[in-house]
Amino acid sequence: ARALIMKELYHSFIEKYSYNSQWEEVFLLLCGWIGVIDGREKEVTKIVENLLSRKDELENILHKNLLLAGKIVGEGVGVQKSLAYRIINEIVRLAVYSDYSLLRREATKVLKKCSELSAGLVLKMLSEEVDKSVRGKMVRSLGEIGSEESIPALSSIIKDKGEDEWVRDEAVRVLGEIGSEESIPALSSIIKDKGEDEWVRD
Repeated sequence: ARALIMKELYHSFIEKYSYNSQWEEVFLLLCGWIGVIDGREKEVTKIVENLLSRKDELENILHKNLLLAGKIVGEGVGVQKSLAYRIINEIVRLAVYSDYSLLRREATKVLKKCSELSAGLVLKMLSEEVDKSVRGKMVRSLGEIGSEESIPALSSIIKDKGEDEWVRDEAVRVLGEIGSEESIPALSSIIKDKGEDEWVRD
């Protein structure tokens, strides 16, 4: 990574090898060095913008450059905030709406690295979404992100008996996975409520 920086070859190498997973760690180290050690945060933003400029059929299917851009954001190396927000927003949509389970998993891994941004975006989308299957996926994504920021919203879902049973069940599972003491009141109320749906209580 340092050799590429010294010779200023990184733009051409990223363009050529961004789809090669063996180079991914090199590019993350490179961005870390440029943004943190050299203090050139604008250059990191430029690198990410160049990654996102790839608009061919392969990228539209695999989204590898988008996911790599998200990983760079997750490293906290100085990507411009508005650009970081846009990247994570697109990855959230992949994690929730993609028809491909592998792509959803890869997107969710990136979101976990960017939990401060991604949890808030998923929560915002969840508050606006009405489709129960999509809401369930969003709840599951919150569990995989693992941010305690989502606990109040998940607790509200559990308590709302007008909510779809499957979505509530997902919320119960996710709160258990997050494992915070803040989750205990909502989970306890489900266990103690004998009139509660058995599927949700289990």
